[in-house]
This record gives sequence, C-alpha cells and structure tokens, in this order.
Amino acid sequence: MEVEYGVLVIEDDLFFQLSIKHMLKNTNFNLLGILDNKIEFLEILEKDISKINLVICDLMIHGEYLDKAFFFNIKRLGIPIIVITATLEEERFKELESIASTYLIKPFHKFTLQSAALNAIKNNVAEKYKDLLEEKFLFIRNKGNSMLKLNFSNISHLMSSGNYCYIVSDTTKFIEKISLSKILKEKLDARFIRVHHKYAVNSQFIKAANSKEVELINGEKFQISNTFRANLKEFIKK
Repeated sequence: MEVEYGVLVIEDDLFFQLSIKHMLKNTNFNLLGILDNKIEFLEILEKDISKINLVICDLMIHGEYLDKAFFFNIKRLGIPIIVITATLEEERFKELESIASTYLIKPFHKFTLQSAALNAIKNNVAEKYKDLLEEKFLFIRNKGNSMLKLNFSNISHLMSSGNYCYIVSDTTKFIEKISLSKILKEKLDARFIRVHHKYAVNSQFIKAANSKEVELINGEKFQISNTFRANLKEFIKK
C-alpha cells in the first residue's frame, strides 16, 4: 500500500484552486482542503495537524502579502511549505528563503508540483531527525526532577540571570544553573548568537534587526549592545 500524504492549500484564485485539485488528483497526495482565507486555514491547520504533511500557500491572499510570521508558525509545527506566486519579488524570496521548502512560479506543470511536494516532505522528515542524529539537543531538568530533551530548533532565545540561565522554547521557559557564556560555549551551536551580555537568540527565529535591537518571529525584542553588534552583521539592515 502506497503512503498517502495530507496536503492543505491556501489559494484565493479560483482557477488555480481547480488547477491544484487537478494536479493532485489520482496521486498519493490527499487534498485535505483548499481555503481562500487565513482564519479558516488556521482553524483547519489546528484541527487536522496530525493529518497534514504539506502546506501549499499562495504568497498573496486577497491582495495582501502573508507575513513571515504566518509562514514561520506553520514551519514551527513541523510542516513543510511550498510557496506559489505569480511574480517572484527578490525581497520576499530572501525573507522566506529559510522557511519555505521551495518557490513555484505560476503557471507550473503538475509534475513540477508533484516532484516539489514529494521532495519537500522527504526533506522535512530528514530535517526532523537531523538534530536528534547529530545530538543537537539539551537535557533540561523539568518538574519533578524529570529530564526533558529539548531540540535546539525549538529554543528561541536565552536570558542570563547571574549563574543561572533561562532557556526559552516556543512554548515553555526553563531555568538551568549554568551561565549564559558557558552554555553558549559548551552546550549549543553556531545558530545561537549573543546580542547582549544578558541575551542570546536563535538565528532561525530572527524576524528583523537593526543597529539597536533584534526582533524575533514571536514578537520578542532584545537590545543589541555595542560589544556584540558584529555578531548580527548579516541580519542588520543597512
């Protein structure tokens, strides 16, 4: 029996709604729904998350660009995204390059979509196991002295508090008896960037940065000190 992959689509163009439906017909991609607005899309995403293996998403819905946070929140759920668009704007491409599995420029052939979809799903599965296989995780002491395995990719930032360090994931905050300097040097990898003597951020969560502060996808903002500004040079807009 062939593996079946659940696909959820957000597209407001009726012609392309029908086109995508036709392109995925009689394949091992199970079309779970085609929505034309964010609210319905997010409701189904939350309800059927265990069934969804891929999201196909138009870059612009009803004349408005979907923002980076929208795409990031889908990826954070462990679901790969294919972004489809009628025009490729370089700025938008660069903004979503690290989030989207691939871009497809309309119109595209059904085999192009099917191939991109299969590659996105396979690459996502490999990525999910990458941190585990490369031992990119921390063991954090949880309630009741139990130990919790926390993947690096789930940690958004860290905050220093004397000899202790707060480790903040996308859902929870933990505290460990270790300095920020030591955990960055001995426990974490290069994706974590120190921006202040009190803060370090996961570069995968960075939404924007200027010479004074860095903003994460979740809306958190942190001051950048002169000492550590050079660490963020590739993210700071000129």
